[in-house]
Amino acid sequence: MQGQLVKAVSSSSVDVSSLTKGLYFAQVSIEGKTLTKKFIKS
Repeated sequence: MQGQLVKAVSSSSVDVSSLTKGLYFAQVSIEGKTLTKKFIKS
């Protein structure tokens, strides 16, 4: 958890296949509201 931005997209889907295995946080902003979700890439 280094706090680095690894990918930014502006679409309804995100391809995470290029990311290495590990713990990530996805921050989603819709209509002025922001949601952060944790996910594990294995």
